[in-house]
Amino acid sequence: MMPERLDNIPLDLIDGADNEFAVPRYVPNKDLFRSLDAVGLLQPPMLWEKEQGRFVIVDGFQRLSWLGTRSPEVRAWVHPLEADPKRLLAERLEAKIFSGTLNLAEKVHIVARYAGLTTENDLRRRICPGLKISAAAENLPLWHAIAAWPPAHLAMLAEEIVAEKTALLLAPLPERDRDAFLALLGVLRCTASLQVEILERCLEIARRDGISLHVVVDAPEMRA
Repeated sequence: MMPERLDNIPLDLIDGADNEFAVPRYVPNKDLFRSLDAVGLLQPPMLWEKEQGRFVIVDGFQRLSWLGTRSPEVRAWVHPLEADPKRLLAERLEAKIFSGTLNLAEKVHIVARYAGLTTENDLRRRICPGLKISAAAENLPLWHAIAAWPPAHLAMLAEEIVAEKTALLLAPLPERDRDAFLALLGVLRCTASLQVEILERCLEIARRDGISLHVVVDAPEMRA
């Protein structure tokens, strides 16, 4: 769906708090901000006139945050009032999927958002492969669970402190167990394979001794 017009829009008419179309990165895009500092805003953001004279961001959240007080207005592509928000969201997510620059937190967010727009079959056959993450049927609900993690934990995905398989193993566990193991990973900063090895060993000990994972992780010998 092509936007109707390219227009100059006052920043005070844009609701920057409306995150209907946002795909959070959880970590700053330093390359983008370096480019903006060097050459300015070359690619117009995309807005939707959600109400008469009031706009929300469809694409360009970081560019508009950079613009801040640098200008009272922005040159932007504008979708009209009658645009279908579900169609706009689908197009926004499609563009992100095939951008090739997504971190794991963004990928998880996209799967969770796209679930309300398409079928499970489409998620497994097209969306997850496009994102290069597991498309196994049993993992779809796990991706949804991971998308609901607190921002600090999603930031660990974005920063590659937590690997994909580790996240999937942690997803069905009680919150306290997950929190304890993620805190440990924040200290260890180890490879994906070692993360999985440590987690599987800790789970094995927890099952053997009939205790919770967090008890194993918080044991003094684990913290030594």
